[in-house]
Amino acid sequence: MAYKTILAHVDSFSPSLDHIVYAIATAKQHDAHLIGLAPSGFASLPAGDYFGASARYIGEMQQELDEAATKAATIFADECKRQGLASYEAREATDSVIQAMLLSAGYADLVVVSQPAEDAASTLAGPGFVGDLLLEGCRPVMVLPNSKLSAPPIRNVLVAWDGSREAARAVTDAMPLLLAAAQVEVVAVIPGESSTSHGAEPGSDLAVFLARHGVKANVNQVVAQASITDTLLGQITALDADLIVMGGYGHSRLREWVLGGTTRDMLAKMKVPALMSH
Repeated sequence: MAYKTILAHVDSFSPSLDHIVYAIATAKQHDAHLIGLAPSGFASLPAGDYFGASARYIGEMQQELDEAATKAATIFADECKRQGLASYEAREATDSVIQAMLLSAGYADLVVVSQPAEDAASTLAGPGFVGDLLLEGCRPVMVLPNSKLSAPPIRNVLVAWDGSREAARAVTDAMPLLLAAAQVEVVAVIPGESSTSHGAEPGSDLAVFLARHGVKANVNQVVAQASITDTLLGQITALDADLIVMGGYGHSRLREWVLGGTTRDMLAKMKVPALMSH
């Protein structure tokens, strides 16, 4: 597998230049075509006079959203040109952010988005956007933190391993990044000292699997002393990782997708990029 098409969400309200630069550097590293998608969102018609003031209001709001998307797409295109990226395109869409991204994600190898914003009013993407994209989409999602971010290449990768389907898919989806990394650390977080939930030697079979793909990985077996999230965050610091690869967990509660606790906490607390797959 190789990343030949990368889709990046460009937030119409507050396009992050750091995140655009990161996506460009990733596309350069993998000789990939980069799509920057700036959805304007869909302005729902408010209650009231649907044929009078409200109709005018909704038209004016949609125009403002469209203009913001055009501005964001222009920022993306200008930076791609400035950085000398060989293959890119800036797109706009009038759909909701999640619908626009889900539609385009099916034609990309990797999706790049921003960490959920603490201030929901500062972004057009809703608080559940990343989770919806991860759980409803069909491609791996690289989530970039809103804290200070260094552009690729990625040197040290931490693979969070628990033997699950989601974790296994994340490893496969991250293979181009693992092959390019200088160091790969498999971290098997063991819930308790007597746990054998993923084998007598957690992580060892994964290391063999990776070796057959040309990836040399060290195995770290860590007993969780606090939450799994805090344990992983501690390992990221201890191993000086600049990317974490992990499964994204969730389930459907009636018609609504609900993230698992560790995935939700990591999205809130992460300080380095995370590649997640469901």
